Amino acid sequence: MGLFDIFKKKTDKPVSANKTAPETLAKPKITENQISKKELVEKLIKLVQEKTQKPCFNLEINEEETPDLFSTKIGGKPYWDDSLPYPKDKEGNPLALVFQVNFTDLQTNKNQIDIENLLPTEGILQFFISPEDDYYGMDSDNYQNQDKFRIIFHKTVNESLTEPKIPENLPEGFGPVQGEIKLSVKPSTSYLSLDSEQFQEIFQESVKEIFDEETEEDYRSYLDDKNFDNGNKYGRQFFKALSNQECYLLGNPAFTQDDPRNSLSSEEAQFFDTLLFKLDSSDYLMWGDTGICNLFINKEALKALDFSKVLYYWDCC
Repeated sequence: MGLFDIFKKKTDKPVSANKTAPETLAKPKITENQISKKELVEKLIKLVQEKTQKPCFNLEINEEETPDLFSTKIGGKPYWDDSLPYPKDKEGNPLALVFQVNFTDLQTNKNQIDIENLLPTEGILQFFISPEDDYYGMDSDNYQNQDKFRIIFHKTVNESLTEPKIPENLPEGFGPVQGEIKLSVKPSTSYLSLDSEQFQEIFQESVKEIFDEETEEDYRSYLDDKNFDNGNKYGRQFFKALSNQECYLLGNPAFTQDDPRNSLSSEEAQFFDTLLFKLDSSDYLMWGDTGICNLFINKEALKALDFSKVLYYWDCC
């Protein structure tokens, strides 16, 4: 029996075709006394997830295998095409590898996840930053400024490469990078972050569907009124279910504070319509005080493999 079925009025008499029966047609309003806290939280979680879910490629830490030059990984020596000049910051200092993904690792589930065919079927994408910069290469005045970070794509990969020509003085641990670790790519689903601009609207829509009533409260106030805070098991369940504490390609971004696109003009914000990848803090990657890193790109630019205009942002509590 569904939740709403218990409120339907039972009758042995058929409804006349010439007589209106409002009680059989009106949607019953559910009150707080008619639904348990457990049911309420579970329904809110389910509705928000259904409304905001996006497929993504999860990047899981793999401590069982040793990464090499071609691996999808955090840190370590990058694959490098020796025909290219090694990336440096504006002062001429060599950049260090934060993350690289080998797109051949995505092939098993690519059609299932990358429905719009945004990502290439082969090649290696890399994210470099200045190991000397206090802000990990991010320009807080211009998140697109690649003076101290760089996104580089190798369309073809020389699989016979054994030792690339890279600067010898690059640190193994620096800034957010705590060490080298291989990442396994698996299909997954991400949900809209609690701190995303659109979350409040989605939350209010979900409350409307459950209770058939309007609310102008933000989700924190609403949960507080129902005694669902971080110290309550139902509150913890809500926040845990809708917190994207993972690394992945595509999907929904997540923030500890604000979406950086809110500070841009509407035209610029609309340009950066796609999450390229999100890197969350872990034992091998630490963004300030357990923060989150997001990189955004334009969908059509990604299809064209044009990484010249990327928005790089990280924040922490």
